[in-house]
Amino acid sequence: MSALLMASQHLFAQDNPSRQPSEIGRPVTGEGYFAFYEGHNAQGTCDLLYGAFANVNLNLTSTHPGSNDRISSVALVGPISDQKLWIADNSSGNVNDDYATITVTGTLPAGTRVVIPSFQIGAAPGVFYNQNGCTVTLVYYPDFPSPNLDGKVSRIGRTQYN
Repeated sequence: MSALLMASQHLFAQDNPSRQPSEIGRPVTGEGYFAFYEGHNAQGTCDLLYGAFANVNLNLTSTHPGSNDRISSVALVGPISDQKLWIADNSSGNVNDDYATITVTGTLPAGTRVVIPSFQIGAAPGVFYNQNGCTVTLVYYPDFPSPNLDGKVSRIGRTQYN
């Protein structure tokens, strides 16, 4: 078991010991995951792990206040297959503020780590992995006149709205 996964179990054990992993988004053994970091380039403190099979929408303002408005980058660790994840500044997922989508098409192989160094890469899709029939892309939807998603993430989920 990786040190990061063991650390996540400790991190979420403080959350509510009676919750099941799928309820809080924590990955289960053998599952790929999205590791969200305070620093750019997936460096610094890992604030949150979200399992590849988790189907909950996390309003960080209420469910993980210690992670709210801190996350600036993400590392994906396979296996992850055919996934779409929404990352938003607005805790309800409203599109009247900055948001981004991460899409995995195909299967990211087990143990493969792909870093998305910043959510603010521009409006054109950024391709961060493209091998063996799998692509990992991020599209950033800025809120003008003051786009700012890095360090302002308040929602992570499978759907745009709660």
